[in-house]
Amino acid sequence: ASGHLETFTDPLVECKQCHERYRADQIDLSAACQKCGKRETFTEPASFQLMFKTFVGPAEESANVAYFRPETAQAMFVDFPQVLQSSRKRIPFGIAQIGKAFRNEITQGNFIFRTREFEQMEIEYFIREENWKEAFDYWLGEMKAWIAFCGIDENRIHDLEVPAAELAH
Repeated sequence: ASGHLETFTDPLVECKQCHERYRADQIDLSAACQKCGKRETFTEPASFQLMFKTFVGPAEESANVAYFRPETAQAMFVDFPQVLQSSRKRIPFGIAQIGKAFRNEITQGNFIFRTREFEQMEIEYFIREENWKEAFDYWLGEMKAWIAFCGIDENRIHDLEVPAAELAH
């Protein structure tokens, strides 16, 4: 699971009256339920695993537990030393791949909708830390050029500075 198992979870609460489920970090637990209006009826937050758990092999036992990757880039980081050695690349360089990814998702309602698999493409560009600003500006320019090439109206695009507390990693 490449470290995702411990951190790739969302806290989930359920209204004891109507059984509506919410992410605990996106709702005021002291407020009334948005669906039934009852107050202070939520369960304690429970961890909801976003990774897709399965078993490898014929027996469903703890030794055979495996988790499908939540994103395609996972292999890029796991295989980084082999890519570096076999390609004889020097930083900076990039790796692109496309493949299947698996993720569980929380939805509103009385059930959890599970997105079992989807195709995803990612590019990871490896740089030296001291050169991050220059590389970031370069790739931002490349993305904007690609958007223009695709004919997307630039007035419909905006940059967004994501606060540190909301970063995915």
